[in-house]
Amino acid sequence: YFIKGGQINPAIEEEIKQFLIHGFIKQVYGGQGDRVLSNIRDGLRLEENDNYKLKNNKFSFDDILSIRLPGNKSFKITNDDIDEILDYKKGAYSFMVLTLLYPHFKYDQIKFHQDHLHPHGIFNKTGFNKNNIQETEWDNFINLKDRLPNLQLLEGSENESKNKTPLKEWIVKKDIIPDLQKYKNDNFIPNNVDLDFDKFQLFFNERRGLLKNRLTDILRIDDDKTE
Repeated sequence: YFIKGGQINPAIEEEIKQFLIHGFIKQVYGGQGDRVLSNIRDGLRLEENDNYKLKNNKFSFDDILSIRLPGNKSFKITNDDIDEILDYKKGAYSFMVLTLLYPHFKYDQIKFHQDHLHPHGIFNKTGFNKNNIQETEWDNFINLKDRLPNLQLLEGSENESKNKTPLKEWIVKKDIIPDLQKYKNDNFIPNNVDLDFDKFQLFFNERRGLLKNRLTDILRIDDDKTE
């Protein structure tokens, strides 16, 4: 509705991106999608002489945030929401969040896979025993393995070549990762944690903190608990 009646220019692309991202992450269109869209449209326009016009020809995501939506839905993201996002398991929503963390990838040209940093194939009895993981930790490790703090984006061919290679062995392969520190920075790999599999819980917690900090920078966080 805005694009039809407004003016599109590079200066507002980030505002539109924020609108799209927040809407998808908060899943505001589920259940009452038609009513949500109607409320957004009505919030963007004014009636004048039996015609409608946009309130503001410059798109602002803040204008969207001020619109009341049905069913207590909201575009606002809180710190509690960030914690829920970081618990996403591998799937469509985790991929969407990962695209925020890897904004410079050419998604229209290259197919990217969601890759387990600590590979999926070692989260089993054989892998646990080989790495001296106590049996009391097995269920916990399995519960965490598919969640965002253990996921990265890799080109499909790289993901296939990585396969079951333990993280600590894979990242020191110079033909794949010539600059280890850059790889760690780009992929939010904590520097202060041993990457052996038996340290998975610590790795998971530390990387979760790095991802939370980055998502808090990217998204517009609202901590008004009165909503």
